[in-house]
Amino acid sequence: MVYLWKIHDDYPETLLGEYDRNRGPDRFAFKQGKPLTELPSEPPRFIFNAPIKKLRQFHDLGNNALVPLVSPALANILRKTCPNDVQLLPAEISCKDGTIDDYCVVVITHSVRGLDHEKSIYTLAPGSKSIMGLRKAVYRDECLGSHDAARDAEYLSNLLISDRLHAAFAGLNGLGLYPANE
Repeated sequence: MVYLWKIHDDYPETLLGEYDRNRGPDRFAFKQGKPLTELPSEPPRFIFNAPIKKLRQFHDLGNNALVPLVSPALANILRKTCPNDVQLLPAEISCKDGTIDDYCVVVITHSVRGLDHEKSIYTLAPGSKSIMGLRKAVYRDECLGSHDAARDAEYLSNLLISDRLHAAFAGLNGLGLYPANE
């Protein structure tokens, strides 16, 4: 089975962070399904209007860049389970009462074409064959191949993960992991 990894549906809106666009690469660079070749000179920064203690309750912090911003525990799972599928960039998280410096931005280093076009419902960008919006995405079960995490090559906003990685994440708070075909 293939899962989508996104912000958890119940993630508190008051805890969404803002990506500091003046510090770090363009946020879309994190979602290209390939490694960053030019690493930032200083850690990308996210600004949260919340105390450190509250944010530490979550292993994946929601943010407006819409990329995984993960705890040390979750980063370690990724390093062990799928080291060739991720690039972990140290991040700086500015909070109301200090700074967190041990969370990482997850850059997925591969993309796959796995969308079942017959069963999916989507809108194309005018005058192109690029998907502009997905109302219903159905993925082929084998689409990840040898990867445990990959971006959808046709809709890069979708981050796909395997059963194996889904199982490795069991028990962690704040993760939005959803069966891709429901």
